[in-house]
Amino acid sequence: MVCLVTGSSRGLGKAVALALGKKGHQVVVHCRDREDEAAQTASLIEKAMILRADVRSAPEVKTLV
Repeated sequence: MVCLVTGSSRGLGKAVALALGKKGHQVVVHCRDREDEAAQTASLIEKAMILRADVRSAPEVKTLV
């Protein structure tokens, strides 16, 4: 399963992303502008990728999904 966790570069989103990664899921680590923190989160997950998008923008959300 591929899991997209918005806001997963820090806080609760990071905790959810790490928990999903620990269970073996592929995780899309999302950030708006904290790419360094997103990279740090992704480095802790075996199967992860980083996508950047502003969820306040409908066109960016469409591209993200």
